[in-house]
Amino acid sequence: MLISYTNLKTEEFKRAMSMNFGARMLEARQLCGLEQIEAAPLFGFANSSRLSKIESPTHESLAYIQPKVRKRSAVPHRQTLQVMI
Repeated sequence: MLISYTNLKTEEFKRAMSMNFGARMLEARQLCGLEQIEAAPLFGFANSSRLSKIESPTHESLAYIQPKVRKRSAVPHRQTLQVMI
């Protein structure tokens, strides 16, 4: 469930953004039919632990991740995930 940003203080806003980002990452991965272990390399992660932390509702993912930009490759469309930050 996404959190509204209305009337939030700065720290609350950052936490809400982080939780919403993780929820959207989880939803996008599931819509593509991918397990964390399959999706992690698509984001440039060596294993799925970082993706697990990002998707966790208790983790402040925006402070943790360092996104990598990937060029489109020969990966089938259903497995292509693009992150816009």
